[in-house]
Amino acid sequence: MAPKKAIVTKVGEEKELKAVVLADSFDDLFQPLALNKPRCLLPLCNVPMIEYTLEFLAASGVAETIIICKSHAEKLQAYIRQSKWRRSSTPMKVNTTVTQSATSVCDALRKIDDSSVITSDFILCTGLVVSNMNLSELVAAHIANKSNDRNQIMTMLLREAASSHRLFDKSDESVYIIEPSTSRLLAVNTSPSLPRAQNVDIPTSAIIYKMPKAEPRAGFAGTNESVYSPEVELRADLIDTHVSICSPEVLSQLTENFDYQVMRRDFVHRTLVSDLLSSTIYAHILTGSSSALSEAASAATTAAIGGDALVPALGALDLAAGGGITYASHSGYAAGVADTAAYDAISRDLIGRWAYPLCPDSNPTDGPPYSYHRGAVYKTPSVFLGRESRVDHHVILGPNSHVADHARVFDSVLGSGCRVSGHSVVSGSYLFDGVSIGRGSVVEKSILGERVAVLENVVIERGCLIGDDVILGPNVRIAAFSRISRRTPQSLQALESNDFGSYSEGSDSDDESDEFVDADIAMDKDQSRASHASMSSPAGLPSSAGTEVFDTQTLGALGVGYVWTDEAGDDSDLEDDVA
Repeated sequence: MAPKKAIVTKVGEEKELKAVVLADSFDDLFQPLALNKPRCLLPLCNVPMIEYTLEFLAASGVAETIIICKSHAEKLQAYIRQSKWRRSSTPMKVNTTVTQSATSVCDALRKIDDSSVITSDFILCTGLVVSNMNLSELVAAHIANKSNDRNQIMTMLLREAASSHRLFDKSDESVYIIEPSTSRLLAVNTSPSLPRAQNVDIPTSAIIYKMPKAEPRAGFAGTNESVYSPEVELRADLIDTHVSICSPEVLSQLTENFDYQVMRRDFVHRTLVSDLLSSTIYAHILTGSSSALSEAASAATTAAIGGDALVPALGALDLAAGGGITYASHSGYAAGVADTAAYDAISRDLIGRWAYPLCPDSNPTDGPPYSYHRGAVYKTPSVFLGRESRVDHHVILGPNSHVADHARVFDSVLGSGCRVSGHSVVSGSYLFDGVSIGRGSVVEKSILGERVAVLENVVIERGCLIGDDVILGPNVRIAAFSRISRRTPQSLQALESNDFGSYSEGSDSDDESDEFVDADIAMDKDQSRASHASMSSPAGLPSSAGTEVFDTQTLGALGVGYVWTDEAGDDSDLEDDVA
């Protein structure tokens, strides 16, 4: 783990590097899987997704990480309290801030601005980022570039990929307009994939981009005339990694503009096209090779500060003989779990060791170790495999998982304590802890939550999301893209509104670990949820004396759960990004 990194905001002024992590994305893309816990605690290759993000930030030399949470905040706080991130030997401090009144990502960031905990440049990312990079060089380049462009407020980390890449977002199409000589982002155009747009709206100010006048600096006399940018690039082959280096001015602008709700479509887009704001945003593109953020800006920065003045501050950066900042290496893996398709793609990358050293056999948590076997099969010592079972390529078998004779598992992840009975097939799917698959059943390209019981002769078609504690079967076929939960969406909405009113906003730090919700209160809330669920019934179906009535025609004679309607979730397809 990298040591704490001190950044230099001004010559001679050092501050510890901080990070802000957004634990909530304020959408329903993973429902009903995230009904009982925050999305960032869902397992990715049997590791909570927040662990990948925290490991990435710690490796980048971050001294303090602030996690902004809203949904199931008490569970996230309890997880952080008992994790390795609260040990005295951990170099990175992790705190949580609860923002129950926030309704969007930008609204949550406004709460951070109100608290005044961010006073220097910081890393902004979601709690679903997986990366093997060390961002210390990019942070230093971002700060150095501000000496050349005083209006710079953000550097976005983007990834180059073909449109057929499995990580490419299928829900919308984004075109980035960039000045290649400086990597300055001039405009971002985002439109839904369906219906496909016939034209791309490009602001004239982006194409005819007028560079600001250079001010006199050490070694430069300045220019009297403004000059036009020689060229611009239109890039439709870039993926947003959900990682940015930001200045405190980003939080200030969010506070001043309450109509901003999401970062890329609202904040980034409107900042770039605004006639009133002079703020600039840069892009660093991962291409798999060494690159510089801006050679021209770097050379000017070096000359402006007097050559070697920033050498101690930049650390891993080298000042080339010609006077420019160059990266020793800036290739790497970075991606965000934006939806279920990205969840599938990143899982495959981890299993296939494309994000090495992030892989199942280098488990970042304190859980049992995994061993690597031929065909990219990972398993723990407690796994039981029947002699006649088949476990093919790209499989993770969690602790105490059991695959019976004549069962087949391939391209899948099984959590702790999963059981696959004989003559069953699990393909391209993700089974959370405690899932059981009955004899003769088939699960295809779906995600099953904790303790789901699939009885005999059940077929789950592709793209299904099954929530915790659901029972299916026997002898039924679950239609493709179905969403099934233990409780109805209507009862959950009422329960969420009641719960939000009972929580108070605040923070959970090392010094205030008991300020929020203790274990007894959290348990009372879980019991309240269970009690509420036991009295609910779907619309149009009778209920009797607190007994739930389930759709047995769809779920089977012994089925337990409710089928969500189309408007209750998104249309993400697990198969969209499958290579």
